[in-house]
Amino acid sequence: MRSRRVGISTYRRLLDEHGSAINALNALPEVAQAAGISNYRICPEGVVQAELNAARTAGARLLVHGQAPYPTY
Repeated sequence: MRSRRVGISTYRRLLDEHGSAINALNALPEVAQAAGISNYRICPEGVVQAELNAARTAGARLLVHGQAPYPTY
């Protein structure tokens, strides 16, 4: 979800279509190209790790859909 032009709907669709986050990330440049976006790059892992570290330092908790304590509907 940290990659450009990937919101919650696109994120969920990519997971459904590709079965895992790794597969979705690998497919994302091709998906973007099919949508007319050239030279697409996923969000670098270092950027994600820096955000997670900053959140942890601030006392935030990562909530993952489908895992406790993520809220149920």
